[in-house]
Amino acid sequence: MIVCGIDPGLNGGITFIHGESIESYPMPTINVGKKNVLDSSEIASLLKKNRPDRVAIEKVNAMPGQGVTSMFSFGYGAGILEGIVACLGIPFELVTPQRWMKIVLTGLDKSEGTKSSILWCQRRYPQIDWRKNEKCRTPHDGKTDSACIAYYLSKQS
Repeated sequence: MIVCGIDPGLNGGITFIHGESIESYPMPTINVGKKNVLDSSEIASLLKKNRPDRVAIEKVNAMPGQGVTSMFSFGYGAGILEGIVACLGIPFELVTPQRWMKIVLTGLDKSEGTKSSILWCQRRYPQIDWRKNEKCRTPHDGKTDSACIAYYLSKQS
């Protein structure tokens, strides 16, 4: 079974796990005018290429202190992801960060936030380059969060 975890947002990621095999990508984006937006076509291509049996998308909510425009954009992007997955006929579920963290990050300090997912991924999948690209020095938390979400889904099967 191939599972896919998606951390929504422009700095999110998409990860596919099939047994011990794993592929992780930063969220595909394109520039439209002065804005960066999700690249729906590339996202659909990744899903078609990897053909997951199930997908878990992190459930997004508004957070106090965030601007109206940024939250609308974030929610809109999450809706695009759900729409792409649904149109491709792939069963999906929404999972809260608290749920996948409780299952995956057992024994790690979850108050560290993304540092915990980075540490977990580096330990679990040391063969993967967790950076966004070759130019980056630090691991990309969108990729590591999506990998944790995919791992969570693989344990639910």
